[in-house]
Amino acid sequence: ATVDNKGTMTVTDPESIGIQIDGDQAIVNNEGESTITNGGTGTQINGNDATANNSGKTTVDGKDSTGTKIAGNIGIVNLDGSLTVTGGAHGVENIGDNGTVNNKGDIVVSDTGSIGVLINGEGATVSNTGDVNVSNEATGFSITTNSGKVSLAGSMQVGDFSTGVDLNGNNNSVTLAAKDLKVVGQKATGINVSGDANTVNITGNVLVDKDKTADNAAEYFFDPSVGIN
Repeated sequence: ATVDNKGTMTVTDPESIGIQIDGDQAIVNNEGESTITNGGTGTQINGNDATANNSGKTTVDGKDSTGTKIAGNIGIVNLDGSLTVTGGAHGVENIGDNGTVNNKGDIVVSDTGSIGVLINGEGATVSNTGDVNVSNEATGFSITTNSGKVSLAGSMQVGDFSTGVDLNGNNNSVTLAAKDLKVVGQKATGINVSGDANTVNITGNVLVDKDKTADNAAEYFFDPSVGIN
């Protein structure tokens, strides 16, 4: 099945879903403007070999709200528009083995519990060539995988109590060729890697310079902000 969505999608009710496809090899093209709040889901695909192409403007707000969700193996999410995630929502969830998320667009993530992109499964691939801004206790990319590949070539700014990339698992390869990875917040972390036999290759620019003029700078003066942990 293929769905081309060029219109405006608004999902405002808990457990409501804008587009749902059950079955393998589904393709969803979201070119319009999507607003998902209050625990709803914009696009949900249950099946293997699914592809979601999001080139429009997506806003996701509120706990249990999700912009795009794939549950199945070899799922691909391509982000080429703008994604704003607030209030504990998740922008993208890709759950299954050998999943891929490619971001070429702009992602803004803020507030406690908010996650821009969540991917969970063996052999995951994540690439970012877009601009990502994470603040106020949020996480940009939450990746749980073994033998995965993470490539960061865009720009990322990480604010207070936030994490740009949180990677959990073993035998993963991380290539950091970012134009700019700026860790500017208090108790902020650019990239956190947990697990065994993970490799991090850095060829880009990493700046850890927390804002000492911020209102909360004195309170957290001795708490380090970290580029790569």
